[in-house]
Amino acid sequence: MKKIGFLRLTVLLVLIFCTSCTGCARLKDLAGIAKNKAVKEPYVSFEERTYNEAVDCFFDALDTRNKETIRSLFSPYIQKTATDLDEQIDLLLKAYPGPTDICKRDGGKVHGEYSSKYGDRSSMADSSFPVVSNGTYYWCWFQLMYENDFDEEKVGINGLVLFSADYFCALQYGDDGAQWPESPGLYVCTDYALDCEVRAIDGYPYKYTPFKRTLTEEDVLKFFKTSQSYSHFLREFGEPNAENIYYIYELSSNGNTANYLKLGIDEQKDTVYIATIVDEYGYISTLWENATSGP
Repeated sequence: MKKIGFLRLTVLLVLIFCTSCTGCARLKDLAGIAKNKAVKEPYVSFEERTYNEAVDCFFDALDTRNKETIRSLFSPYIQKTATDLDEQIDLLLKAYPGPTDICKRDGGKVHGEYSSKYGDRSSMADSSFPVVSNGTYYWCWFQLMYENDFDEEKVGINGLVLFSADYFCALQYGDDGAQWPESPGLYVCTDYALDCEVRAIDGYPYKYTPFKRTLTEEDVLKFFKTSQSYSHFLREFGEPNAENIYYIYELSSNGNTANYLKLGIDEQKDTVYIATIVDEYGYISTLWENATSGP
């Protein structure tokens, strides 16, 4: 997997995360240097770079089947308290063959948890993202504690779950038997089978139903010139290919890559308030928006 290059900062962060457990302690000392560098490039935050580099380092270790490095990337606290960590690493290596062809981590879209008291700080970031290996989709939830002045032993990977596409899809739909792990550590959740097609759409797995139809962006724009009713849209174009909060329609394409229409619906008003174009990984553009309506 190719890394995103950030010149000296990249080298710095690789040294932080790829040197064994001692790298976790070094993070506190080097964070200030990295933050100063980040100020010179305001569009990329220190948190974003740190998160991305940590994810890249982890998947490099996974692709090279380096159990020692995988273990060392977890915080010393997790290494001491997660009694099944080595067992889960073995399960991880068995479930994920590698190499990593695509990794869609994005440190700019993480959920953060922060605390500060008397000048001491702790910062943690997490997100879920798809990864592809040998044409197979997985989803990874990755939680990184990248600074903790209160307890340096908690700096490092705090939680990581590798999901199969079916398991993570079942989780998104609230299906029975699919659940989040209850405690920090490493978990492999791949033992789940759905009786439907699962597709990656806008960065998430959807239960997908194929239909034979032609639907283009021009067709959609022409419709919205006369109506914003979703019930009218259904009569015109049929049922969505997928739905989970949003309604998804596959667009006709002459290429090998599928694009999708993603509709936001106000159910009470039977109104479409936004129509965007997405691909398997994320947002492409806004096709149409109703300025007078919204969720």
